[in-house]
Amino acid sequence: MPEYVKVNGKKIWLTIGGILDLSNLGLSDFSQIEGLGGLMDLKSLILNNNHFTNFDWIEELSNFPKLRAIYLNNNQITELNCSKPLPSLESLLISMNKIKEIKGLENFPSLKTLNMSHNKLFKITGLDYLEKLRDLNLAHNQIQSIKGLDFPVNLINLRLIT
Repeated sequence: MPEYVKVNGKKIWLTIGGILDLSNLGLSDFSQIEGLGGLMDLKSLILNNNHFTNFDWIEELSNFPKLRAIYLNNNQITELNCSKPLPSLESLLISMNKIKEIKGLENFPSLKTLNMSHNKLFKITGLDYLEKLRDLNLAHNQIQSIKGLDFPVNLINLRLIT
């Protein structure tokens, strides 16, 4: 099975380390990526600097058991919502978007790194589901208070600068 995808007719190969970099391609819809389902060795999916507005397609990634990291920095995403588990995901970097709300963090049980800096979050909930979380970046959001928030016991790094 080929170890590449096609975007606008162009082949983009999966690296030996399982990294697929689809940054800066003007993508706005997951259907623009042809052949993704055949990349069983996908470990890191990089979708930085595109035009995604939602996260609805994330559930399609539940078929990739080796997927460890998703990079969605600098898109136009307004809501983080995942209703299907991604049990192997360890890093989710989704800074510089327009996220106002988070739902479904319980579907990321292995998450160690969550970067949601430079968004439009007023509050954060669901962190108590992320027992393995070590690094959390919520800087440059609109969070006014962390009172009553249950942080994971393994959390080492927390950034909240506004």
